[in-house]
Amino acid sequence: MTISRKTFKKPEHSTLSLLMVSYVVFTILTLIAAI
Repeated sequence: MTISRKTFKKPEHSTLSLLMVSYVVFTILTLIAAI
């Protein structure tokens, strides 16, 4: 949980986390489309 708190404190890490979440969602959508 400490890592998540640190990411929220820094704007740069928060943007990177958002990019990672969007990438994961994109990959999941592609997998669903493939099926």
